[in-house]
Amino acid sequence: MDSALSWWKGHVKTIGLTTANSMSWEELKVMTTEEYCPRSEMQGLEQEFWNLTVKGSEIASYTNCVNDLAVLCPVMVTHEYKKIE
Repeated sequence: MDSALSWWKGHVKTIGLTTANSMSWEELKVMTTEEYCPRSEMQGLEQEFWNLTVKGSEIASYTNCVNDLAVLCPVMVTHEYKKIE
């Protein structure tokens, strides 16, 4: 958490507070992902998603894991609006 705050403060100094505050959520997510989620780690999460299975009757645990991985790997999940189309 401390390193993320230091990274953000350094970024704000570089681009200015007004510009930093006018960034969209999508821009911030991309910057944070590039800084803190190396491609090799993302590939590992994607592999975990592909290999995810239900163990016994632990449906709730499986569902939680799917939801967590869907947030971390959005390209692996079809959005509801696409399913509807």
